[in-house]
Amino acid sequence: METQLNVISDDHFQQFTDTYGTSNQSAQTPQDNAIQARYEHLPLRLAAMLQSTLDIEEIVKLFTEYLKLEISHESINYYNAGLGITINTGNTAIHNCRYQLVISGESLGEIALHRHWPFTDEERKVFEHTLCYLIYPLRNAILYRQALHAAHKDPLTGVLNRSTLDEILQREIKLSLRYEQPLSIIILDIDHFKQINDTYGHAQGDCVIKAVADRTATCIRGTDILFRFGGEEFVVILNSTDLDGAYFLADRIRHLIDQAPCFCNGQAIPVTISAGVACLHLEEKQKDFFNRADHALYQAKEKGRNRIGFANDL
Repeated sequence: METQLNVISDDHFQQFTDTYGTSNQSAQTPQDNAIQARYEHLPLRLAAMLQSTLDIEEIVKLFTEYLKLEISHESINYYNAGLGITINTGNTAIHNCRYQLVISGESLGEIALHRHWPFTDEERKVFEHTLCYLIYPLRNAILYRQALHAAHKDPLTGVLNRSTLDEILQREIKLSLRYEQPLSIIILDIDHFKQINDTYGHAQGDCVIKAVADRTATCIRGTDILFRFGGEEFVVILNSTDLDGAYFLADRIRHLIDQAPCFCNGQAIPVTISAGVACLHLEEKQKDFFNRADHALYQAKEKGRNRIGFANDL
């Protein structure tokens, strides 16, 4: 049973191409000659496959399909803690080869090959050589995903931004209708935010916005989705939640923000919010669903703020 975590890096890639590349005509041993013959066309075939996509899951799938032709195995498992990615292509087994993938000192995650009988030294070498052609396409896919995440995140609060709301809300509506599960939405707004900016300054205003986002995030479930809709306004999508549940959560958020001031650079700033909640009606259009919650927010503002508007038959 192998449990040691080895490392494959860009240095290994360079060593491999120097030793077994097609330009090297002076392999030192019969084994080296055999490996060089086996891998003479590896760069073209494997690199072309892995560079055909920027989707991390697809790259791991393509890599797995190729490796099945070289090494018999039960599964490949890829794990990247920084991106929260875990990919399992099958069942784990008692014997494994585990490698940390590294480029320029930066980890790309861990990959492990599993099966029920030991790996030979030659198979380990085959796996290592093949991994050399995974690291650069994988690095490019990771950079691409990080860029997408950055484009979808609000830089001040770290929550999703408005540009992603329509797509995600549309997806959640389809899932709600398909599985006949309730779907609710909360639109919340910081009360008298212009007054906060005028009194304490825009830097303190930004601090208040971030504090409200942070407190809201502590109240919601992992399956709920929080967006900064614009300025001092936020939206929460709540799957599998009816109107009463949405109202309860919105009031919990309101109470958490109201019960203690936001401390910004040592200054205590009292903050309240108002919110509107709505639950999706059968065959309701996305725009109408959102507008009902927005109208409920407007009602909460009209009735004095620091309260929740309840969209029922609005």
